[in-house]
Amino acid sequence: LLPQECDVDIALWRRDSHRLIQAQLRSALAAAGVAMYYLPNYYVFRFCPMHFAPEAESRSVDGRVACRPPYIDAHLADLAPDSEDSWDYIHRSDSRYARSFPLAGLFKERPGVPGFEDLRLRTRFGDYAWIWIPRPDTSSVYLSTLYGGDWSTALRQRDGPFDLNGKPGLGALVHNDTAAAFRGLF
Repeated sequence: LLPQECDVDIALWRRDSHRLIQAQLRSALAAAGVAMYYLPNYYVFRFCPMHFAPEAESRSVDGRVACRPPYIDAHLADLAPDSEDSWDYIHRSDSRYARSFPLAGLFKERPGVPGFEDLRLRTRFGDYAWIWIPRPDTSSVYLSTLYGGDWSTALRQRDGPFDLNGKPGLGALVHNDTAAAFRGLF
């Protein structure tokens, strides 16, 4: 989790998105106190805690259906066109996302066998959960593209000056902590 973000963004394979409408998942989400919204303009599924009333969040892409932070946005993704070793988002609402990212730290094709081998790493997330994360060969490229090459030690504003297409660029540096004791905390 990065402190300049109001949500957790995940990439959801388009071919798996049909699972989100299954009654079992919806029941499990409701039992856990989570509401799910679909934002069709952005190809995003948003997961919000139900104990907070949905309200506009100024840092959200869509200020009409928003949650109080933190929330989870699942952005639909697919293999990049004409490339078997990279992926991209289906909707690119921000110029930072308008590129392809390597699959190397996520999945690898298995010769002669349909599907992919899962290369992600399993790690602890807090005291009670385990999550799967991409290997550095994917995550480093992704995080550097979205947050700058100094993402592990620098805290930046969410958006910077607009580019020629009117899209926000990399945010201004707010804090840079290169002290070894703090390295990698955000």
